[in-house]
Amino acid sequence: MSNRQYLVRETLPRMFDSVVARYGECRCQWWQTGPETTTSLNYTQVGQAVRELTSGLMCLNVVMQDRIAIMARNCPQWLWSDFSILNAGAVTVTIFPRLSQREMAYIINDSGSRILYVDDTVNLGKVLNMWNEMPRLEKVIVMQDNYVGSHPDVLNLYQLRELGAKFLFRHPEAYDERWQSVGMHDRSTIVYSSGISGRRLGVV
Repeated sequence: MSNRQYLVRETLPRMFDSVVARYGECRCQWWQTGPETTTSLNYTQVGQAVRELTSGLMCLNVVMQDRIAIMARNCPQWLWSDFSILNAGAVTVTIFPRLSQREMAYIINDSGSRILYVDDTVNLGKVLNMWNEMPRLEKVIVMQDNYVGSHPDVLNLYQLRELGAKFLFRHPEAYDERWQSVGMHDRSTIVYSSGISGRRLGVV
């Protein structure tokens, strides 16, 4: 089988699983956490993060082809979040993190996103200000393990992973069954245009 034929038959979740299995202990991500400190994760660790986050989404009743948005700058957690969505069979909706809260609300509503990942409290603030105008939005996930808030529908990344770990304990086969059910023709991502001449349009 040629490389082209192989790629045509593969889905993104299946390729992710293959890469994690193949490169296991090799370094996958490396980033600076302070002036003189760094953190790195190997493929197995990233795979486990995605496994738990995906299962956390399933615990939140995410079903195939649901829309889940990400509003974040480039960061290691962006990768985990994106693949957690794809492996759940849902569709990633990307939102530029510097958009105004009204532009953000328009994309959330237009895409029908049920859940939103945000990278920091600034973008979380935009969501909290507009939540009443986004009737389909159910949960917000802050991409920080140490975020603490009082809103009942806002979780941090650690809390979502914890939900996922408990879900996996109760349903050990659910994760593999879900990502393996993703088909080659399922939608994966919606990117919204810049909207120079009018409303932003979603491109699948």
